[in-house]
Amino acid sequence: MVFDLQQQHSTLCYYVQNVFDVAEINTRLQNHSRIEKPEELLEMFPLFYSIVIHFDKVSITGRDQAVEMLLQLISLEMIDVQRQIHRDLSIDDRRFHLNIIKMLSCLIAEYIIRFDNDQTNKSLDVDMPPSKKRKKAKASKTNEKSSLTSDSLRDKCLKGLCDIIRSHIKPLWDPSIIDEQFVKCVTKPCYHLIRRTDIAKNPIVKENLPLILTIMINKFEHAR
Repeated sequence: MVFDLQQQHSTLCYYVQNVFDVAEINTRLQNHSRIEKPEELLEMFPLFYSIVIHFDKVSITGRDQAVEMLLQLISLEMIDVQRQIHRDLSIDDRRFHLNIIKMLSCLIAEYIIRFDNDQTNKSLDVDMPPSKKRKKAKASKTNEKSSLTSDSLRDKCLKGLCDIIRSHIKPLWDPSIIDEQFVKCVTKPCYHLIRRTDIAKNPIVKENLPLILTIMINKFEHAR
């Protein structure tokens, strides 16, 4: 998957025709309803992609909300695909799940890199007005607010990517095909993090990063 999705490179690439501005991103985040099915990603993808484009301008609370939505979609898709993968899936069903998994993987991988590159690590951002649900919720404690950083969100995304890769998804691909674009998409944030000399001290990265690379080597023939 090519991640410059504002240009229609080919019919095999998902094409985002309209990129939302920051005001529209905030509005859509505030008004989003409960996610119930993984296929909702098809409608929500432009929102997640727009956040990538305007990443530095979207508040930390907005980015946190987007991450939680992505993790919900990952959980729903992994449950759904694990339930169906042992059946005799039609070509269309297999392609559908494969597309959802690729889209989720590319988004979460890109978020990992963006969060890691973010140097602000603000604990609280007031740029995004609270949603109706947030207005009713009690104010968070100071120590809870301070935990909302780019590093913590990066780690959540890394765990989400690992949840995808460690699931039984390989049968969705034709056995004779090595999906180099998918492999590159998944391993890119791993090598990005490896370059950091201090990253080995992070227990979440230490646990998930080697596991992702090991699975990509053993099941997806990475670096062979």
